[in-house]
Order: sequence, then C-alpha cells, then structure tokens
Amino acid sequence: MIEVCWYPDVPAEIKAVAEPLIHRYLHLLPPWVKWLRVYYQDSGSAFINVQYRYRELKLTVAAGLLLGDEEFRRNTFLHEFAHAYTAPISDTATTSMRIALGEDHNALKIAEEAMDAVMESMTEDLATLFAKFN
Repeated sequence: MIEVCWYPDVPAEIKAVAEPLIHRYLHLLPPWVKWLRVYYQDSGSAFINVQYRYRELKLTVAAGLLLGDEEFRRNTFLHEFAHAYTAPISDTATTSMRIALGEDHNALKIAEEAMDAVMESMTEDLATLFAKFN
C-alpha cells in the first residue's frame, strides 16, 4: 500500500482539487512505490521527482492546477504518474551514457537531448493508455 504524505504548505484549495485525483489513480503506480510525498510551489501545474532507489515519488502540485479544467488536471496527474515507469529507465540510460561518453560534452548533450525527447514521448504515450483504460 502506498502511503500518501501531504506537506503542510499545500494550500487547502489545491489539496481539494488534487487529492481526489491522486487517490483515484494511485493504483496505476508501480508496485515499487511505497511513498508519495506531495509538496507545493507557486508556479506551473505539477511535476514529479522519481526516487526509485528510495521507493518514493515526490509530487509537487502548483497553483496552475486551478487554471485548468477537470480533463487538464486528470491528464496532468496521469502524465506525472507515468513518469514513475519511465524515469528509472531514463536515469539508468543517462548514467550509462555519461560513463560511456566521458568528457565528450557535445556527444553527451546530443545523446541526453535525444533520450529526453524519446522518454517524454513514451511517458505521454503511457499516460494516454492510462486515460483510455481508467
């Protein structure tokens, strides 16, 4: 079971919008996730920091969530939850590229940009599947 921890700085109006969606889609997270820690910041809508090694996700919700409609908020959370699957792959590949390419900063920049583009596309594809079947 995933423990959801809300930090006290999350405004009540943001929590009221985010909490039902988080709990509605919590079952989509991979089994390695033990903790979902929810933070707040003023700008943007949401982003996630995947801490595979520590079995936790750090989800930052923001005021921008209030600007979108229900579909926007749903898609935002599904996309961020999809990162729980793609980030460990991306992080491992990026670390491997850095080791393999060493000091070749130009090659590393090209490889990292290509990896980021592919992984973000895969994340969005997975989020689209989540939406389709949930």
